[in-house]
Amino acid sequence: MRHLVTITIPQASPGLNAIMRMHFSAQARLKTDWWMLCQAELHRVPAVPKAQEGERRRVTFTRYSCQPLDQDNFTGGAKMVLDNFRRPRQQKNKRTGETVCWAGLQLIWDDDEPHLDAHYIQEKVAHKSETRTVICIEIFEPTGEQP
Repeated sequence: MRHLVTITIPQASPGLNAIMRMHFSAQARLKTDWWMLCQAELHRVPAVPKAQEGERRRVTFTRYSCQPLDQDNFTGGAKMVLDNFRRPRQQKNKRTGETVCWAGLQLIWDDDEPHLDAHYIQEKVAHKSETRTVICIEIFEPTGEQP
């Protein structure tokens, strides 16, 4: 038994090369924009169970665009989006000593191998109006089939 959550964002996910050329504040703004897009889209789907520690989920990114990216550029750019799906976490700033909290949608527990089975697919579309990113998250029952 599994639960499938599909999020559709009406723009293509950015590539790693584009992100690396951005100023750090533009990178932060882009990450926040994608967090907000995903958060808004999650309100359109039925209640999504929060990820639990030790739980493994399958995430499939499908990028529809007129100009496909090379695979490592696509995968690296999707990492920014994937980071938004992790659980909320806190970290102490080594320089100032204050605690910083990062918001997370908690759709996956962590983005490491034991918790995530990620797949990346690209489809070429004919017109820019068809550009989008579709993210499918498969949640498996604890006693059921694992990815």
